[in-house]
Amino acid sequence: TGTRRARLAWAIGAPVTVAAAALFFLLSTGGAGEPVTSQLDGVSLVEGSAIQTARGPRELVFSEGSSILLEQNSQIRVARLGTELAELKLARGALEARITPRTRSGIGWTIAAGNYRVRVVGTHFLVQWNPVDQRLHVAVREGVVRVSGGATTGEVELTAGQSLTHGLEQPEPPSMATTATG
Repeated sequence: TGTRRARLAWAIGAPVTVAAAALFFLLSTGGAGEPVTSQLDGVSLVEGSAIQTARGPRELVFSEGSSILLEQNSQIRVARLGTELAELKLARGALEARITPRTRSGIGWTIAAGNYRVRVVGTHFLVQWNPVDQRLHVAVREGVVRVSGGATTGEVELTAGQSLTHGLEQPEPPSMATTATG
């Protein structure tokens, strides 16, 4: 009888616990299937939207909590705003990003600059791109990013305090020191 009650409690309690955990996950991530959104000056950004700055920086705030500060004399294009991926293309200039970790938002972020891709793991970082000399600079302030494409071989992982610079000249292999320069 005691064993029978324990089995009954387990049979009822386990599914309830699993359902509660699933509900908590969906509520804490903003719900499954909702694309990331943003507005600039009251206008919704959509795939293909281009943003340029001339005299000063502009900040983009996204629905899942991430923000991008586009520095003066910079240009980006919104390549994708989806339910699992957000991608921006930095045409020139610099941006500073504060990205909500994917484990909380459900959104993976990529910043493309020329032939390079900066895949965000959840962090605060800076990306600079000069299309004239094909020069990329990435500096990580918090968290982790992974850089690929261009003159890199595979993915180069950068953590807080590390940076990577690549240009038209053949880069040196990145070191695990505080600054990785190529």
